[in-house]
Amino acid sequence: AAVWGSSTISSMRRRSSSIVSKSLRSIAAASSGVVPARFVSSTPASAAAPAAPTSLRRLMRMVLAHRGLLAVIVVAMAITAGTEALLARLSGVLLDKGFYQRDAQAMLWLPAAFIGVFVLRGFTTFTANYLLGRISQFVLVELRGRMFERLLVWPQPAFEAAPSGLVVTKFVNEASNALNLAAEVLTTA
Repeated sequence: AAVWGSSTISSMRRRSSSIVSKSLRSIAAASSGVVPARFVSSTPASAAAPAAPTSLRRLMRMVLAHRGLLAVIVVAMAITAGTEALLARLSGVLLDKGFYQRDAQAMLWLPAAFIGVFVLRGFTTFTANYLLGRISQFVLVELRGRMFERLLVWPQPAFEAAPSGLVVTKFVNEASNALNLAAEVLTTA
């Protein structure tokens, strides 16, 4: 079994952070109207691209545009967290009243309470995950739309110099990779 030391984890964070920065610079260049230099000359693309924090701020603005859904997600996650304590409390009542005191009344309502708590927990977990996915898709659609708007105003030499596969990859893969990696860096940093 591999042992994950602090140097391995920090190395992984640096590597994922550099991947995020590279992808975000590339996407930011496409969404800001800057034609990456690698499409028209031999100048490195990083010279024309903005810094990663600017791109991250831009992504955060896109996410924060959905504040209402984010509020519902926070409430759903709070309820999900509350069910953890409720399950512990119900287990204590089950042990005390059900097994030690042998209360027949408690044995009727406790199973229904457990089922109710698990149904509530499942519903709130599903709601939070569904709405997070929905926000992610909204952001991806907006990001790809901005990229396409900028693509429409590219000069003719950029189209001639850019392989079509590379342009398609930017739209299909790099937009979603940048969003996923940015989320990973924000949650693990």
